[in-house]
Amino acid sequence: MVGKLRQAASSGLKLKTGNIVTVDDDPDDTYEEVHWFGSKADAVVKFLEEHKPPGEKVLIFSEFPNTLKAIKQRLPCIGLQSSDLLTSSANRGKAIRDFQGGPPTHVFVCTYRAGGAGVSLTAGTYIVLCEPTLNPSQERQAIGRSHRIGQDTAVTVTRFVMKGTIEEKVRQFVREQLEEEHEQHEEPLSTAMETNLDLNNESNKLRLETLKDWLMDVPDEA
Repeated sequence: MVGKLRQAASSGLKLKTGNIVTVDDDPDDTYEEVHWFGSKADAVVKFLEEHKPPGEKVLIFSEFPNTLKAIKQRLPCIGLQSSDLLTSSANRGKAIRDFQGGPPTHVFVCTYRAGGAGVSLTAGTYIVLCEPTLNPSQERQAIGRSHRIGQDTAVTVTRFVMKGTIEEKVRQFVREQLEEEHEQHEEPLSTAMETNLDLNNESNKLRLETLKDWLMDVPDEA
């Protein structure tokens, strides 16, 4: 349920409405209506159109491939070409080289998972995180794809959070986890150490009470 709500908020979910639509009043030509949540993809593209400086390259991360596909489909409408890691791993090297090289590729779209293993994308100076993640280290690793050795330009990070959805709850959860990490570790950790700690730290796992609050917004009994 949490995953479906997060996916819906991130604009990567198609839901059947249950309505049967008739084409041109022909009772034999019908289809089941499907609603597509596309507002997040539209917001990201609008942001790039209004705020991306000419010549700058952008990294776009999401947990949901459908969200990234929706964004990628819209990019040509604002004159931007992109490469990605959404398909076969055989094209991985070419996709990265196209982005790291010169024009015309100005946008790279990638899931958090695909972009977390030894990928260097230092050509990107703008990073867009399409939704907050439940694991704080995923965001840090995504930002680290650009902000690492070889990067000599300031990196700007923009986070998208859909107001009035479960994403606000997730964002608050992540903030609390980060605060706990800062209290427990005085010195910064390497990416590998962060990942290991996140996998083994019970405080990073959603508790039943937290899910109850997110899904039902039920007040505690007196």
